[in-house]
Amino acid sequence: MEETYNQIVFVKSNYGIEEKTKKKSSHPILVYQNHHYWFREKNVKSNSRRFCCRFKDEKKCSASITISNVDNLIIRQPGDHSHKEDRIALYNEAQANLTKQISDRAIAAHFP
Repeated sequence: MEETYNQIVFVKSNYGIEEKTKKKSSHPILVYQNHHYWFREKNVKSNSRRFCCRFKDEKKCSASITISNVDNLIIRQPGDHSHKEDRIALYNEAQANLTKQISDRAIAAHFP
């Protein structure tokens, strides 16, 4: 579970696609350590992309992550978020702690 928590995952997004004009400015959403980041800018010189916390505008969160365009490795870690984690993050953290003591199969047997 710890491996998954520290992996970068990209999720497709429809945000930014305008139906009438067929204009596509959408970018994938980056998920890292149970936080969602939206694409902010591409840096041609360093061949990297910067993603900002999805709460940048709403909650003034300044956390951002920079990754390499070549292999999606993290160049700069996000730092602290200025908002509380989503409930899903807390659930995932509790689940990760639980799986340290009990196998995934034993836990899964108790859930539909």
